[in-house]
Amino acid sequence: MFFKLGGFRIDQSSENVYTVTDDQDREVYKYVKSSYLVVFDRRVSWTVNVHVMNWVALESRNEDLRRYVRMQCIKETSTIRSSNKLEKPPPKFAFRFGSQDGQIEKFLEVRKFIRDHVDVREIEPLELPSWITD
Repeated sequence: MFFKLGGFRIDQSSENVYTVTDDQDREVYKYVKSSYLVVFDRRVSWTVNVHVMNWVALESRNEDLRRYVRMQCIKETSTIRSSNKLEKPPPKFAFRFGSQDGQIEKFLEVRKFIRDHVDVREIEPLELPSWITD
């Protein structure tokens, strides 16, 4: 398998609807822009993660994805949302390939724990402790 990731899972993390109106505020065009997150089934180094993100961005020819990858590289960290955005639903499953019983299983356990035990409206963003990420 490419990059020897074992498997991967793609979730749709959010969807934004944009409306274009004319001078009289009549809707003339509406489009939906979706965002996705990918979880690999094995742990990867930051170098491999950047390699995969860049390869996908280049192959997709999607300028938004290319900008996203550049920002991840500048920040030197990847972001992944486990809980609801206050006004948006939680990420929903879109596609999976290969094994799902390694890091993907851990990710789903952590996401379920957060959803069951944390009210995101009451806390500031935080870093997950190493016992969760290991």
